Amino acid sequence: MKKKKIGILKYLKKYKCKILIYLITMVLYNGLNIFTTLKLADFITQISALNYSQAILAGAFAVTSALVGRISYYISCHIFMVVRSNIAYDIQLDLTRQFFKIKTQTFGSVKSGDFINRVCYDPENAVELLDGVIDDFAMLLSFMVTTIYILFLNIWVGLVTVGFLIILFLLETKKVKLRNKNIKLAKTEKDKMLGLVNEIVKSERDIKSLNLDDNLALEAEKCCSGYKKISKRKSLADTFFWNFRQFLVVIMVAVVSLVSIFLLKDGKLALSSFLYVLMNRSSISEVVWIVGNIASNFSEAKIAINRMFEILDEEKYPTEVFGDKYLNNCNGVIEFKNVDFSYIEGDTKTQVLNNLSFEIKPNTTVAFVGKSGSGKTTILNLLSKLTECQEGSINIDGNDIKTLSKDFLRENISMVNQFPYIFDNSIRNNLLMVKPDAKEEELIKACKDACIWDFVSSQEKGLDTNVGESGIKLSGGQKQRLAIARALLRKTKIILFDESTSALDNFAQAEIKKSIDALSENSTVVIVAHRLSTIKNSDKIYFLEQGKICGEGTFEELFNNNEKFKEMFLVENI
Repeated sequence: MKKKKIGILKYLKKYKCKILIYLITMVLYNGLNIFTTLKLADFITQISALNYSQAILAGAFAVTSALVGRISYYISCHIFMVVRSNIAYDIQLDLTRQFFKIKTQTFGSVKSGDFINRVCYDPENAVELLDGVIDDFAMLLSFMVTTIYILFLNIWVGLVTVGFLIILFLLETKKVKLRNKNIKLAKTEKDKMLGLVNEIVKSERDIKSLNLDDNLALEAEKCCSGYKKISKRKSLADTFFWNFRQFLVVIMVAVVSLVSIFLLKDGKLALSSFLYVLMNRSSISEVVWIVGNIASNFSEAKIAINRMFEILDEEKYPTEVFGDKYLNNCNGVIEFKNVDFSYIEGDTKTQVLNNLSFEIKPNTTVAFVGKSGSGKTTILNLLSKLTECQEGSINIDGNDIKTLSKDFLRENISMVNQFPYIFDNSIRNNLLMVKPDAKEEELIKACKDACIWDFVSSQEKGLDTNVGESGIKLSGGQKQRLAIARALLRKTKIILFDESTSALDNFAQAEIKKSIDALSENSTVVIVAHRLSTIKNSDKIYFLEQGKICGEGTFEELFNNNEKFKEMFLVENI
Protein backbone atom coordinates (compact mmCIF):
# COMPACT_ATOMS: atom_id res chain seq x y z
CA MET A 1 0.00 0.00 0.00
CA LYS A 2 1.33 3.41 -0.93
CA LYS A 3 1.16 6.57 1.09
CA LYS A 4 -1.27 9.05 -0.41
CA LYS A 5 0.49 12.21 -1.53
CA ILE A 6 -2.02 14.66 -0.11
CA GLY A 7 -0.88 17.84 1.62
CA ILE A 8 -2.03 21.27 2.64
CA LEU A 9 -1.58 22.70 -0.89
CA LYS A 10 -4.63 20.77 -2.10
CA TYR A 11 -6.78 22.81 0.29
CA LEU A 12 -5.00 26.12 -0.30
CA LYS A 13 -5.67 25.89 -4.07
CA LYS A 14 -9.41 25.81 -3.46
CA TYR A 15 -9.27 29.33 -2.02
CA LYS A 16 -6.46 30.71 -4.19
CA CYS A 17 -8.32 33.94 -5.12
CA LYS A 18 -9.02 34.87 -1.52
CA ILE A 19 -5.50 33.88 -0.52
CA LEU A 20 -4.12 36.12 -3.30
CA ILE A 21 -6.13 39.09 -1.99
CA TYR A 22 -4.92 38.24 1.51
CA LEU A 23 -1.28 38.26 0.39
CA ILE A 24 -1.73 41.53 -1.52
CA THR A 25 -3.24 43.28 1.50
CA MET A 26 -0.48 41.87 3.73
CA VAL A 27 2.23 43.11 1.33
CA LEU A 28 0.49 46.51 1.17
CA TYR A 29 0.29 46.67 4.97
CA ASN A 30 3.98 45.87 5.42
CA GLY A 31 5.03 48.12 2.55
CA LEU A 32 3.20 50.98 4.23
CA ASN A 33 4.88 50.04 7.52
CA ILE A 34 8.28 50.36 5.87
CA PHE A 35 7.23 53.70 4.35
CA THR A 36 6.02 54.86 7.77
CA THR A 37 9.35 53.89 9.36
CA LEU A 38 11.33 55.81 6.76
CA LYS A 39 9.09 58.88 7.10
CA LEU A 40 9.51 58.78 10.89
CA ALA A 41 13.28 58.78 10.37
CA ASP A 42 12.85 61.77 8.06
CA PHE A 43 10.60 63.43 10.67
CA ILE A 44 13.31 63.11 13.35
CA THR A 45 15.97 64.41 10.97
CA GLN A 46 13.89 67.46 10.00
CA ILE A 47 13.04 68.22 13.63
CA SER A 48 16.73 68.04 14.55
CA ALA A 49 17.53 70.41 11.66
CA LEU A 50 14.72 72.78 12.79
CA ASN A 51 12.93 72.34 9.43
CA TYR A 52 9.46 72.32 10.99
CA SER A 53 7.42 72.58 7.78
CA GLN A 54 9.27 69.59 6.31
CA ALA A 55 8.88 67.75 9.62
CA ILE A 56 5.08 68.30 9.59
CA LEU A 57 4.88 67.02 6.01
CA ALA A 58 6.93 63.92 6.86
CA GLY A 59 4.79 63.35 9.96
CA ALA A 60 1.57 63.67 7.92
CA PHE A 61 2.84 61.09 5.43
CA ALA A 62 3.76 58.76 8.31
CA VAL A 63 0.31 59.03 9.96
CA THR A 64 -1.56 58.60 6.66
CA SER A 65 0.44 55.54 5.64
CA ALA A 66 -0.02 54.06 9.13
CA LEU A 67 -3.82 54.46 8.97
CA VAL A 68 -4.07 52.99 5.45
CA GLY A 69 -1.85 50.15 6.63
CA ARG A 70 -4.20 49.37 9.51
CA ILE A 71 -7.17 49.20 7.07
CA SER A 72 -5.20 46.81 4.85
CA TYR A 73 -4.34 44.71 7.89
CA TYR A 74 -8.02 44.50 8.91
CA ILE A 75 -8.97 43.29 5.41
CA SER A 76 -6.24 40.66 5.45
CA CYS A 77 -7.30 39.45 8.93
CA HIS A 78 -10.95 39.19 7.85
CA ILE A 79 -10.05 37.14 4.78
CA PHE A 80 -7.74 34.93 6.83
CA MET A 81 -10.39 34.14 9.45
CA VAL A 82 -12.84 33.05 6.74
CA VAL A 83 -10.30 31.00 4.78
CA ARG A 84 -8.82 29.42 7.92
CA SER A 85 -12.23 28.19 9.06
CA ASN A 86 -13.04 26.81 5.61
CA ILE A 87 -9.72 25.02 5.17
CA ALA A 88 -9.87 23.51 8.66
CA TYR A 89 -13.43 22.34 7.94
CA ASP A 90 -12.41 20.77 4.61
CA ILE A 91 -9.48 18.92 6.18
CA GLN A 92 -11.53 17.72 9.17
CA LEU A 93 -14.26 16.46 6.85
CA ASP A 94 -11.79 14.56 4.65
CA LEU A 95 -10.04 13.01 7.64
CA THR A 96 -13.37 11.98 9.17
CA ARG A 97 -14.39 10.36 5.88
CA GLN A 98 -11.09 8.50 5.89
CA PHE A 99 -12.11 6.87 9.18
CA PHE A 100 -14.78 4.91 7.35
CA LYS A 101 -12.12 3.41 5.08
CA ILE A 102 -9.69 2.36 7.81
CA LYS A 103 -9.67 -1.32 8.72
CA THR A 104 -11.62 -2.26 11.84
CA GLN A 105 -8.64 -3.87 13.56
CA THR A 106 -6.67 -0.62 13.17
CA PHE A 107 -9.07 1.15 15.51
CA GLY A 108 -8.38 -1.48 18.13
CA SER A 109 -4.65 -0.74 18.08
CA VAL A 110 -4.82 3.07 18.11
CA LYS A 111 -5.98 5.19 21.05
CA SER A 112 -9.04 7.35 20.42
CA GLY A 113 -7.18 10.43 21.68
CA ASP A 114 -4.74 10.00 18.80
CA PHE A 115 -7.59 10.31 16.28
CA ILE A 116 -9.39 13.11 18.16
CA ASN A 117 -6.27 15.29 18.31
CA ARG A 118 -5.39 14.79 14.66
CA VAL A 119 -8.88 15.61 13.40
CA CYS A 120 -10.22 18.17 15.87
CA TYR A 121 -7.14 20.20 16.79
CA ASP A 122 -4.29 19.72 14.32
CA PRO A 123 -6.04 21.18 11.20
CA GLU A 124 -6.96 24.50 12.86
CA ASN A 125 -3.59 24.64 14.59
CA ALA A 126 -1.70 24.01 11.33
CA VAL A 127 -3.59 26.67 9.35
CA GLU A 128 -3.21 29.23 12.13
CA LEU A 129 0.52 28.54 12.41
CA LEU A 130 1.00 28.88 8.65
CA ASP A 131 -0.71 32.26 8.79
CA GLY A 132 1.64 33.16 11.62
CA VAL A 133 4.57 32.31 9.36
CA ILE A 134 3.23 34.57 6.58
CA ASP A 135 2.45 37.33 9.06
CA ASP A 136 5.94 37.10 10.57
CA PHE A 137 7.59 37.19 7.15
CA ALA A 138 5.76 40.42 6.40
CA MET A 139 6.76 41.92 9.77
CA LEU A 140 10.32 40.75 9.21
CA LEU A 141 10.58 42.90 6.07
CA SER A 142 9.53 45.94 8.04
CA PHE A 143 11.96 45.35 10.90
CA MET A 144 14.79 44.49 8.51
CA VAL A 145 14.45 47.85 6.77
CA THR A 146 14.74 49.59 10.13
CA THR A 147 17.71 47.43 11.16
CA ILE A 148 19.53 47.94 7.83
CA TYR A 149 18.94 51.70 8.12
CA ILE A 150 20.55 51.62 11.59
CA LEU A 151 23.48 49.55 10.31
CA PHE A 152 24.30 52.16 7.64
CA LEU A 153 24.01 55.19 9.92
CA ASN A 154 27.51 54.55 11.26
CA ILE A 155 30.06 51.78 10.70
CA TRP A 156 30.85 51.37 14.41
CA VAL A 157 27.23 51.29 15.51
CA GLY A 158 26.66 48.84 12.66
CA LEU A 159 29.50 46.51 13.73
CA VAL A 160 28.31 46.41 17.35
CA THR A 161 24.76 45.69 16.19
CA VAL A 162 25.87 42.90 13.84
CA GLY A 163 27.89 41.28 16.63
CA PHE A 164 24.89 41.16 18.93
CA LEU A 165 22.67 39.95 16.06
CA ILE A 166 24.93 36.92 15.56
CA ILE A 167 24.74 36.07 19.27
CA LEU A 168 20.96 36.46 19.27
CA PHE A 169 20.59 34.25 16.16
CA LEU A 170 22.61 31.46 17.79
CA LEU A 171 20.46 31.72 20.90
CA GLU A 172 17.26 31.62 18.85
CA THR A 173 18.47 28.55 16.91
CA LYS A 174 18.98 26.68 20.17
CA LYS A 175 15.53 27.74 21.37
CA VAL A 176 13.78 26.55 18.20
CA LYS A 177 15.36 23.07 18.35
CA LEU A 178 14.43 22.60 22.00
CA ARG A 179 10.92 23.97 21.48
CA ASN A 180 10.17 21.61 18.58
CA LYS A 181 11.28 18.64 20.64
CA ASN A 182 9.01 19.71 23.51
CA ILE A 183 6.04 20.28 21.17
CA LYS A 184 6.27 16.72 19.80
CA LEU A 185 6.39 15.29 23.32
CA ALA A 186 3.49 17.51 24.45
CA LYS A 187 1.28 16.32 21.58
CA THR A 188 2.01 12.68 22.42
CA GLU A 189 1.09 13.25 26.06
CA LYS A 190 -2.05 15.13 25.03
CA ASP A 191 -3.13 12.20 22.84
CA LYS A 192 -2.90 9.92 25.90
CA MET A 193 -4.87 12.35 28.04
CA LEU A 194 -7.65 12.77 25.47
CA GLY A 195 -7.90 9.00 25.03
CA LEU A 196 -8.31 8.48 28.78
CA VAL A 197 -10.92 11.23 29.09
CA ASN A 198 -12.86 9.64 26.23
CA GLU A 199 -12.74 6.25 27.98
CA ILE A 200 -13.87 7.73 31.31
CA VAL A 201 -16.85 9.47 29.69
CA LYS A 202 -17.94 6.30 27.86
CA SER A 203 -17.44 3.94 30.81
CA GLU A 204 -18.90 6.17 33.53
CA ARG A 205 -21.46 3.59 34.66
CA ASP A 206 -18.93 0.76 34.88
CA ILE A 207 -16.51 2.97 36.77
CA LYS A 208 -19.11 3.70 39.41
CA SER A 209 -20.58 0.22 39.63
CA LEU A 210 -17.15 -1.42 39.92
CA ASN A 211 -15.84 1.27 42.28
CA LEU A 212 -13.01 2.15 39.90
CA ASP A 213 -12.98 5.85 40.80
CA ASP A 214 -9.65 5.72 42.62
CA ASN A 215 -7.98 3.51 39.99
CA LEU A 216 -9.10 5.73 37.12
CA ALA A 217 -8.22 8.84 39.09
CA LEU A 218 -4.71 7.41 39.44
CA GLU A 219 -4.52 6.80 35.69
CA ALA A 220 -5.78 10.32 35.05
CA GLU A 221 -3.15 11.63 37.45
CA LYS A 222 -0.42 9.81 35.49
CA CYS A 223 -1.67 11.13 32.14
CA CYS A 224 -2.16 14.69 33.39
CA SER A 225 1.18 14.55 35.18
CA GLY A 226 2.96 13.55 31.98
CA TYR A 227 1.30 16.39 30.05
CA LYS A 228 1.95 18.86 32.90
CA LYS A 229 5.60 17.88 33.07
CA ILE A 230 6.31 18.43 29.39
CA SER A 231 4.13 21.58 29.25
CA LYS A 232 5.99 23.03 32.22
CA ARG A 233 9.34 22.16 30.62
CA LYS A 234 8.26 23.85 27.38
CA SER A 235 6.98 26.98 29.16
CA LEU A 236 10.07 27.29 31.38
CA ALA A 237 12.36 26.92 28.37
CA ASP A 238 10.43 29.58 26.43
CA THR A 239 10.52 31.90 29.46
CA PHE A 240 14.26 31.42 29.92
CA PHE A 241 15.11 32.10 26.27
CA TRP A 242 12.78 35.13 26.07
CA ASN A 243 14.23 36.72 29.20
CA PHE A 244 17.82 35.93 28.24
CA ARG A 245 17.22 37.51 24.84
CA GLN A 246 15.83 40.64 26.51
CA PHE A 247 18.86 40.63 28.83
CA LEU A 248 21.17 40.64 25.81
CA VAL A 249 19.12 43.41 24.17
CA VAL A 250 19.57 45.61 27.25
CA ILE A 251 23.34 45.02 27.11
CA MET A 252 23.32 45.71 23.36
CA VAL A 253 21.47 49.03 23.82
CA ALA A 254 23.88 50.01 26.59
CA VAL A 255 26.92 49.23 24.42
CA VAL A 256 25.42 50.97 21.35
CA SER A 257 24.57 54.00 23.49
CA LEU A 258 28.10 54.12 24.94
CA VAL A 259 29.64 53.90 21.46
CA SER A 260 27.20 56.55 20.20
CA ILE A 261 28.17 58.98 22.99
CA PHE A 262 31.82 58.82 21.98
CA LEU A 263 30.83 59.23 18.33
CA LEU A 264 28.59 62.21 19.17
CA LYS A 265 31.43 63.78 21.15
CA ASP A 266 33.77 63.45 18.16
CA GLY A 267 31.06 64.69 15.75
CA LYS A 268 31.01 61.38 13.84
CA LEU A 269 27.31 60.69 14.56
CA ALA A 270 24.36 63.05 14.14
CA LEU A 271 22.03 63.51 17.11
CA SER A 272 19.02 62.61 14.91
CA SER A 273 20.68 59.30 14.01
CA PHE A 274 21.31 58.54 17.68
CA LEU A 275 17.68 59.34 18.56
CA TYR A 276 16.47 57.10 15.74
CA VAL A 277 18.63 54.23 17.02
CA LEU A 278 17.19 54.64 20.54
CA MET A 279 13.59 54.84 19.27
CA ASN A 280 13.98 51.65 17.19
CA ARG A 281 16.29 49.68 19.48
CA SER A 282 13.70 46.90 19.79
CA SER A 283 13.62 46.42 16.01
CA ILE A 284 17.07 44.82 16.09
CA SER A 285 16.03 42.13 18.58
CA GLU A 286 12.65 41.77 16.87
CA VAL A 287 14.39 40.70 13.64
CA VAL A 288 16.00 37.81 15.48
CA TRP A 289 12.85 36.96 17.44
CA ILE A 290 10.71 36.91 14.29
CA VAL A 291 13.20 34.70 12.44
CA GLY A 292 13.09 32.28 15.38
CA ASN A 293 9.30 32.54 15.52
CA ILE A 294 9.03 31.77 11.81
CA ALA A 295 11.22 28.70 12.27
CA SER A 296 9.21 27.59 15.33
CA ASN A 297 5.79 28.15 13.75
CA PHE A 298 6.78 26.55 10.47
CA SER A 299 8.22 23.53 12.25
CA GLU A 300 5.17 23.23 14.53
CA ALA A 301 2.84 23.58 11.54
CA LYS A 302 4.81 20.87 9.76
CA ILE A 303 4.40 18.58 12.78
CA ALA A 304 0.62 19.22 12.85
CA ILE A 305 0.30 18.72 9.07
CA ASN A 306 2.31 15.48 9.14
CA ARG A 307 0.27 14.19 12.09
CA MET A 308 -3.13 14.85 10.56
CA PHE A 309 -2.22 13.58 7.10
CA GLU A 310 -0.71 10.44 8.60
CA ILE A 311 -4.32 9.25 8.80
CA LEU A 312 -4.15 9.03 5.00
CA ASP A 313 -1.00 6.91 5.26
CA GLU A 314 -2.22 3.42 4.40
CA GLU A 315 0.91 1.85 5.85
CA LYS A 316 0.29 3.31 9.31
CA TYR A 317 -3.51 3.22 9.10
CA PRO A 318 -4.38 0.40 6.64
CA THR A 319 -7.66 0.85 4.78
CA GLU A 320 -10.23 -1.67 3.63
CA VAL A 321 -9.93 -3.01 0.10
CA PHE A 322 -13.01 -3.99 -1.89
CA GLY A 323 -13.65 -5.37 -5.34
CA ASP A 324 -15.76 -3.70 -8.00
CA LYS A 325 -18.34 -6.40 -8.67
CA TYR A 326 -21.94 -5.48 -7.85
CA LEU A 327 -24.60 -8.19 -8.10
CA ASN A 328 -28.06 -6.94 -8.96
CA ASN A 329 -29.68 -9.73 -6.97
CA CYS A 330 -28.37 -11.32 -3.79
CA ASN A 331 -29.67 -14.81 -3.01
CA GLY A 332 -27.79 -15.16 0.28
CA VAL A 333 -25.74 -18.32 -0.39
CA ILE A 334 -22.67 -18.31 1.90
CA GLU A 335 -19.65 -20.58 1.58
CA PHE A 336 -16.36 -20.79 3.48
CA LYS A 337 -13.63 -22.78 1.72
CA ASN A 338 -10.55 -23.85 3.70
CA VAL A 339 -10.44 -20.56 5.62
CA ASP A 340 -7.53 -19.89 7.98
CA PHE A 341 -7.37 -16.85 10.22
CA SER A 342 -4.95 -15.73 12.93
CA TYR A 343 -4.75 -12.62 15.07
CA ILE A 344 -1.25 -11.17 14.88
CA GLU A 345 0.07 -8.74 17.46
CA GLY A 346 3.77 -8.01 17.20
CA ASP A 347 5.56 -11.34 17.09
CA THR A 348 2.61 -13.18 18.63
CA LYS A 349 0.34 -15.16 16.32
CA THR A 350 -2.89 -16.69 17.63
CA GLN A 351 -4.71 -19.00 15.23
CA VAL A 352 -8.49 -18.77 15.51
CA LEU A 353 -9.83 -20.57 12.42
CA ASN A 354 -8.16 -23.67 11.00
CA ASN A 355 -9.03 -24.84 7.47
CA LEU A 356 -12.70 -24.04 8.08
CA SER A 357 -15.25 -25.02 5.42
CA PHE A 358 -19.05 -24.92 5.42
CA GLU A 359 -22.00 -23.83 3.26
CA ILE A 360 -25.15 -21.95 4.24
CA LYS A 361 -28.17 -22.20 1.99
CA PRO A 362 -30.30 -19.14 1.23
CA ASN A 363 -33.31 -18.25 3.39
CA THR A 364 -32.21 -20.45 6.28
CA THR A 365 -31.23 -19.77 9.87
CA VAL A 366 -27.82 -21.12 10.83
CA ALA A 367 -26.15 -20.85 14.23
CA PHE A 368 -22.56 -21.17 15.41
CA VAL A 369 -21.94 -22.24 18.98
CA GLY A 370 -18.90 -23.12 21.01
CA LYS A 371 -16.75 -21.96 23.89
CA SER A 372 -15.23 -18.49 23.99
CA GLY A 373 -12.31 -18.23 21.60
CA SER A 374 -13.59 -20.95 19.30
CA GLY A 375 -13.90 -18.48 16.37
CA LYS A 376 -17.64 -17.72 16.31
CA THR A 377 -17.44 -13.92 16.16
CA THR A 378 -14.46 -14.10 13.80
CA ILE A 379 -16.68 -15.91 11.28
CA LEU A 380 -19.15 -13.02 11.34
CA ASN A 381 -16.37 -10.43 11.06
CA LEU A 382 -14.94 -12.23 8.04
CA LEU A 383 -18.34 -12.60 6.44
CA SER A 384 -19.14 -8.89 6.85
CA LYS A 385 -15.57 -8.08 5.66
CA LEU A 386 -14.68 -6.24 8.85
CA THR A 387 -11.69 -8.61 8.78
CA GLU A 388 -10.06 -10.45 5.88
CA CYS A 389 -9.12 -14.13 5.82
CA GLN A 390 -5.46 -14.98 5.32
CA GLU A 391 -5.96 -18.30 3.54
CA GLY A 392 -8.90 -19.84 1.69
CA SER A 393 -11.92 -18.02 0.33
CA ILE A 394 -15.33 -16.75 1.43
CA ASN A 395 -18.03 -16.73 -1.23
CA ILE A 396 -21.43 -15.09 -1.48
CA ASP A 397 -23.61 -16.47 -4.26
CA GLY A 398 -20.49 -18.14 -5.69
CA ASN A 399 -18.47 -14.91 -5.82
CA ASP A 400 -15.32 -14.43 -3.75
CA ILE A 401 -16.07 -11.71 -1.20
CA LYS A 402 -12.81 -9.98 -2.18
CA THR A 403 -14.22 -9.27 -5.65
CA LEU A 404 -17.49 -7.79 -4.40
CA SER A 405 -17.93 -4.03 -4.08
CA LYS A 406 -18.35 -2.17 -0.83
CA ASP A 407 -21.84 -1.01 -1.84
CA PHE A 408 -23.01 -4.55 -2.53
CA LEU A 409 -21.70 -5.94 0.76
CA ARG A 410 -22.96 -3.08 2.92
CA GLU A 411 -26.36 -3.04 1.23
CA ASN A 412 -26.93 -6.77 1.59
CA ILE A 413 -25.40 -7.59 5.00
CA SER A 414 -26.61 -6.33 8.39
CA MET A 415 -24.89 -7.13 11.66
CA VAL A 416 -26.21 -6.77 15.21
CA ASN A 417 -23.42 -6.82 17.79
CA GLN A 418 -23.49 -7.89 21.41
CA PHE A 419 -22.67 -4.32 22.45
CA PRO A 420 -24.28 -2.19 19.72
CA TYR A 421 -23.52 1.51 19.45
CA ILE A 422 -26.56 3.72 19.83
CA PHE A 423 -26.15 7.29 18.58
CA ASP A 424 -26.84 10.37 20.70
CA ASN A 425 -30.15 11.10 19.02
CA SER A 426 -33.82 10.18 19.16
CA ILE A 427 -35.06 6.61 18.75
CA ARG A 428 -36.64 7.69 15.48
CA ASN A 429 -33.41 9.07 14.06
CA ASN A 430 -31.44 6.02 15.19
CA LEU A 431 -33.83 3.98 13.06
CA LEU A 432 -33.97 6.42 10.13
CA MET A 433 -30.19 6.32 9.86
CA VAL A 434 -30.45 2.87 8.28
CA LYS A 435 -33.52 3.67 6.19
CA PRO A 436 -34.12 7.42 5.76
CA ASP A 437 -37.34 6.94 3.76
CA ALA A 438 -38.99 4.58 6.26
CA LYS A 439 -42.63 5.34 7.01
CA GLU A 440 -44.05 5.67 10.50
CA GLU A 441 -45.75 2.29 10.36
CA GLU A 442 -42.45 0.64 9.35
CA LEU A 443 -40.69 2.16 12.35
CA ILE A 444 -43.44 0.99 14.69
CA LYS A 445 -43.44 -2.53 13.22
CA ALA A 446 -39.67 -2.83 13.57
CA CYS A 447 -39.94 -1.72 17.20
CA LYS A 448 -42.71 -4.21 17.87
CA ASP A 449 -40.83 -7.08 16.24
CA ALA A 450 -37.76 -6.18 18.31
CA CYS A 451 -39.88 -6.07 21.50
CA ILE A 452 -39.01 -2.46 22.30
CA TRP A 453 -42.32 -0.85 21.35
CA ASP A 454 -43.74 -1.13 24.86
CA PHE A 455 -40.85 0.94 26.16
CA VAL A 456 -41.03 3.46 23.29
CA SER A 457 -44.78 3.98 23.61
CA SER A 458 -44.46 4.51 27.37
CA GLN A 459 -42.14 7.49 26.84
CA GLU A 460 -43.63 10.97 26.73
CA LYS A 461 -42.02 11.73 23.37
CA GLY A 462 -42.36 8.21 21.97
CA LEU A 463 -40.11 7.68 18.96
CA ASP A 464 -38.71 11.17 19.46
CA THR A 465 -37.21 10.24 22.86
CA ASN A 466 -33.50 11.08 23.00
CA VAL A 467 -31.38 8.14 24.17
CA GLY A 468 -28.21 10.07 25.10
CA GLU A 469 -24.60 9.52 24.07
CA SER A 470 -23.96 5.82 23.34
CA GLY A 471 -27.59 5.19 24.36
CA ILE A 472 -26.73 5.89 28.01
CA LYS A 473 -30.42 6.39 28.87
CA LEU A 474 -31.20 2.83 27.77
CA SER A 475 -30.54 -0.43 29.54
CA GLY A 476 -28.33 -3.08 27.92
CA GLY A 477 -31.37 -5.02 26.78
CA GLN A 478 -33.04 -1.91 25.34
CA LYS A 479 -29.89 -1.11 23.37
CA GLN A 480 -29.90 -4.59 21.89
CA ARG A 481 -33.58 -4.38 21.01
CA LEU A 482 -33.11 -1.02 19.31
CA ALA A 483 -30.14 -2.43 17.38
CA ILE A 484 -32.27 -5.43 16.35
CA ALA A 485 -35.02 -3.03 15.25
CA ARG A 486 -32.49 -1.26 13.02
CA ALA A 487 -31.48 -4.56 11.44
CA LEU A 488 -35.10 -5.62 10.95
CA LEU A 489 -35.86 -2.28 9.33
CA ARG A 490 -33.07 -2.69 6.76
CA LYS A 491 -34.37 -6.10 5.59
CA THR A 492 -31.05 -7.08 4.05
CA LYS A 493 -30.58 -10.45 2.38
CA ILE A 494 -28.02 -11.57 4.99
CA ILE A 495 -28.49 -10.74 8.68
CA LEU A 496 -25.83 -11.55 11.30
CA PHE A 497 -26.56 -11.71 15.03
CA ASP A 498 -23.53 -11.72 17.32
CA GLU A 499 -24.73 -12.50 20.86
CA SER A 500 -27.37 -9.89 20.15
CA THR A 501 -29.92 -11.25 22.63
CA SER A 502 -27.51 -11.80 25.53
CA ALA A 503 -28.88 -8.86 27.55
CA LEU A 504 -32.56 -9.79 27.10
CA ASP A 505 -34.80 -11.46 29.62
CA ASN A 506 -36.38 -14.81 28.76
CA PHE A 507 -39.72 -13.29 27.76
CA ALA A 508 -38.17 -10.72 25.39
CA GLN A 509 -35.83 -13.36 24.02
CA ALA A 510 -38.73 -15.67 23.25
CA GLU A 511 -40.55 -12.91 21.38
CA ILE A 512 -37.47 -11.89 19.39
CA LYS A 513 -36.83 -15.52 18.50
CA LYS A 514 -40.17 -15.49 16.69
CA SER A 515 -39.11 -12.40 14.72
CA ILE A 516 -35.73 -13.91 13.87
CA ASP A 517 -37.37 -17.15 12.77
CA ALA A 518 -39.68 -15.17 10.50
CA LEU A 519 -36.72 -13.40 8.89
CA SER A 520 -35.55 -16.61 7.21
CA GLU A 521 -38.51 -16.38 4.82
CA ASN A 522 -36.64 -13.66 2.93
CA SER A 523 -33.15 -13.58 4.44
CA THR A 524 -30.23 -15.80 5.33
CA VAL A 525 -29.80 -15.49 9.09
CA VAL A 526 -26.52 -16.35 10.84
CA ILE A 527 -26.50 -16.38 14.63
CA VAL A 528 -23.65 -16.61 17.13
CA ALA A 529 -24.89 -17.45 20.61
CA HIS A 530 -23.72 -18.64 23.99
CA ARG A 531 -27.25 -19.28 25.18
CA LEU A 532 -28.12 -22.42 23.26
CA SER A 533 -31.81 -22.03 23.99
CA THR A 534 -31.89 -19.07 21.59
CA ILE A 535 -30.95 -21.19 18.58
CA LYS A 536 -33.15 -24.25 19.12
CA ASN A 537 -35.21 -23.51 16.01
CA SER A 538 -32.20 -22.99 13.71
CA ASP A 539 -32.21 -24.99 10.49
CA LYS A 540 -28.61 -25.95 11.18
CA ILE A 541 -26.13 -25.55 14.01
CA TYR A 542 -22.35 -25.71 13.69
CA PHE A 543 -20.50 -26.64 16.87
CA LEU A 544 -17.00 -25.10 16.90
CA GLU A 545 -13.94 -26.10 18.85
CA GLN A 546 -10.53 -24.43 18.37
CA GLY A 547 -11.51 -22.99 15.01
CA LYS A 548 -12.82 -26.27 13.59
CA ILE A 549 -16.29 -27.71 13.14
CA CYS A 550 -16.62 -30.69 15.46
CA GLY A 551 -20.33 -31.19 15.00
CA GLU A 552 -23.24 -30.06 12.82
CA GLY A 553 -26.94 -30.67 12.46
CA THR A 554 -30.23 -29.60 14.00
CA PHE A 555 -30.47 -28.97 17.72
CA GLU A 556 -31.91 -32.44 18.35
CA GLU A 557 -29.26 -34.15 16.23
CA LEU A 558 -26.41 -32.43 18.06
CA PHE A 559 -28.00 -32.98 21.46
CA ASN A 560 -28.34 -36.69 20.80
CA ASN A 561 -25.04 -37.28 18.98
CA ASN A 562 -22.52 -34.76 20.34
CA GLU A 563 -21.58 -35.15 24.00
CA LYS A 564 -19.79 -31.80 24.25
CA PHE A 565 -22.75 -29.94 22.80
CA LYS A 566 -25.11 -31.79 25.12
CA GLU A 567 -22.89 -30.98 28.09
CA MET A 568 -22.87 -27.25 27.18
CA PHE A 569 -26.66 -27.19 26.98
CA LEU A 570 -27.14 -29.05 30.26
CA VAL A 571 -24.68 -26.79 32.11
CA GLU A 572 -26.51 -23.74 30.78
CA ASN A 573 -29.87 -25.03 31.98
CA ILE A 574 -28.89 -26.22 35.43
